[in-house]
Amino acid sequence: MTCLGCAACVAACPVAASDGRYAGPKVLGPALERHRDGGWPGEPALTPAQVDALGARLCLGCHRCDLACPSGIEVSAAVRRAKTLAASQPTGAWQSFRERLLRDQERLGRLVALAGGTRRLLRRVGPRLSRRIEGQAAGTLGLSPYRALPLASGPSLARWLARTRDPVAERGRPPVLLFAGCHGRFHDPGVPRDAARVLRAAGYRVLLPSQLCCGSPALSQGDEELAARAAEANLRFLGLASARFGGGVPVVSPCPSCTLALRDTLPAFTGSPEAARLAEHVWDLGEFLAGPAREALMAALDGVGAEAAARSDAPHLPWLYHTPCHLRALGVGRPFPALLSALAPSTVGDAGPASDGCCGMGGLNGLTRDGHAASLAAGAPVLEAYRTLARENPTVLSDCPVCRWQIADATGLPTAHPVQRLAALLGD
Repeated sequence: MTCLGCAACVAACPVAASDGRYAGPKVLGPALERHRDGGWPGEPALTPAQVDALGARLCLGCHRCDLACPSGIEVSAAVRRAKTLAASQPTGAWQSFRERLLRDQERLGRLVALAGGTRRLLRRVGPRLSRRIEGQAAGTLGLSPYRALPLASGPSLARWLARTRDPVAERGRPPVLLFAGCHGRFHDPGVPRDAARVLRAAGYRVLLPSQLCCGSPALSQGDEELAARAAEANLRFLGLASARFGGGVPVVSPCPSCTLALRDTLPAFTGSPEAARLAEHVWDLGEFLAGPAREALMAALDGVGAEAAARSDAPHLPWLYHTPCHLRALGVGRPFPALLSALAPSTVGDAGPASDGCCGMGGLNGLTRDGHAASLAAGAPVLEAYRTLARENPTVLSDCPVCRWQIADATGLPTAHPVQRLAALLGD
């Protein structure tokens, strides 16, 4: 399809509205595609430095430009290619190592997990000392010292699943493959644990296949080689796990970014027929619970939502829902609010336009030392709207881990994944 030049993508872009260094998705997307290798015979191709000067690396990868384009152009894919070109500039050895580590969320997650015991000890010694040391360590690695990495609590997801498994009860149940994502495996295993609890309550056998980072962080930072390797490995792991049960086993993820990567971005990027076939069985958690699992889930939760609502004497709505950009890009609506409203009416509220806005985190962008302030600026309208509600002290529900992270850091409001609300309704 041909770009109309209407700038709808620019109007929808949170970075173009907040950062004058960013040339915008129209320039870095369709326009740049025409000039990547030289727009006219004899015209030189754009260099990585020139593309970087246009702000290619400032893109959040929110996909709002794709949703806004009236011609159906995948603008984000074109901007991603510009980002890859900008990232190809040679850098010093230390900077190259730091950038590679940040793009490789699998390696970074394992490193953070290894440091978990030391971090817990530091926090027991003194919160102020802990913040200072962790901030210095984060700054050394290129992360923002103002971002406190989450500290995982409880057993690992694999250990918990093995410990709580009931082989007798699971016999004959349909299987699902849980793709937990890096954040769930290394930083916040409570979310995939609660996802497994809810899926089990709905009558499914939950399996945790071998898995790596979905590749989305690497691709969003222009490292196509790392993303391709991650896609190939996950395709092999998930394919083998599914084949044990005859194939076609649903792959369910509580992280919309992982779902989008496995179902849309990586199959299109790799062009692999196997990836396309696997994508047909990939579900976002809310989409799956509101779809194939809905009837059994509602039966399992029958009555508990009304009891929970009756027990709540709060005069205001205690829960607000924030829609992640990548969930919007999936085009599955907002399944969790519908489920929660059916179970416990009047307990899930809406923050108005803020609930559908971009928080500005942009995956890795908001975690870096250089991108922290820009991420807050991009998400300023949304974050300010939530700050105005702070005196009511609502809990902000969001499927996306980095949305929860950004909102909690910027506003001080408690945040949670919607499946944790469902799991709380289930009780023990």
